[in-house]
Amino acid sequence: MHSRPVGGISNRGDVERLAYACDALIVALSDDARVRETYASWLGAHDLEPIVARIGQRRPYDCPDPTPQDLNDILKLKAMLGESDSTDDLRALDDFVRGGLHLSYSWLPAMLLAQFRMWAYATAGGERLRLGIRPPAQVDLPVGKRPRDGGRDIARNVTWYYRARVKAPPESMGSLAKEYAASVGRNNQALSVVQNGIKQAIALLDAVVNTSSHVPK
Repeated sequence: MHSRPVGGISNRGDVERLAYACDALIVALSDDARVRETYASWLGAHDLEPIVARIGQRRPYDCPDPTPQDLNDILKLKAMLGESDSTDDLRALDDFVRGGLHLSYSWLPAMLLAQFRMWAYATAGGERLRLGIRPPAQVDLPVGKRPRDGGRDIARNVTWYYRARVKAPPESMGSLAKEYAASVGRNNQALSVVQNGIKQAIALLDAVVNTSSHVPK
């Protein structure tokens, strides 16, 4: 099925699979109440909530004559969203990922921080944005076999993994298999498909390496 690397990351197709898996997990976590609560706490910790609200309401970037308060808000938001030293944020998010989500992915705190910043920017700008994770354009590896169907089966598998292993409370394998069987019009082997899909999702997510220079200690 070419949904997970075999024998390590050996080609660009494998790199694409990892990117699709990371992206799918971020999408699944975006609606998680624990993540949303942590985002709200992050806004509060940086005094961003009133700034984001004021910018969203007043839309000073569309105003020909913004007030000093407007300019101050824009500068503060820009400085916060572009802040290079994120050590404290990453440490707090690492604690959340491990203690709140019960996950051990070292790359996930940086992805959540990027998502939080994008949510703040989108709220202030009145836009609908989301973090899109894509593989690097230049990778010094053979092309290999690319993920089929634009990574749709990878996204499905990671979503199953989230719903069965990460979500609180988790959903049962049986309910996921029943849902899958109804969607494809088949009853045989549906549970096996879900179980194998989750195994493939875990293999992909476990293969992602944190290359950030800000690694929580």
